[in-house]
Amino acid sequence: LQYADKAYKLNKSDLDNLETALFANFLNGEFDATHELILEASKLRFDSKRITSANNALEFVRSNSIFPAEFLKLQDTAYSLLHSSNIFIMKPTLTICEDEDSIFLSYEILLDKPVSEIVDLSVMLAEALAQEPSLNDISGKINISFSPWCD
Repeated sequence: LQYADKAYKLNKSDLDNLETALFANFLNGEFDATHELILEASKLRFDSKRITSANNALEFVRSNSIFPAEFLKLQDTAYSLLHSSNIFIMKPTLTICEDEDSIFLSYEILLDKPVSEIVDLSVMLAEALAQEPSLNDISGKINISFSPWCD
């Protein structure tokens, strides 16, 4: 987060720096700072799928009264599981999804691992989330999952 913010402050005209700072702030639960960066993107007339994605995710967490501490605890549950399995390289994506009954934020963590290992990790994540009653409400609004990373 510190490096992303510093890179953006050193070169505010660089879209990559802005996008990186946006996601770093959002993923670290810094929703107010994310909002400020989205306003900066608007002033600079920057537009990209990643900025739109960050804006949609921010609007979703705010409209669903999701607090940074809840969001961070949900993430921490998933990332702690990965780190305990010695997995440190991952790529998160955020997408607003809708089905017949609800709208939710899909927080997909892409992993460069075989599908069988991802399935095992997904089962472990479901078990870890089930053991955290404080995450019941937020896990219904944010679907955190593991998927294969395919470039």
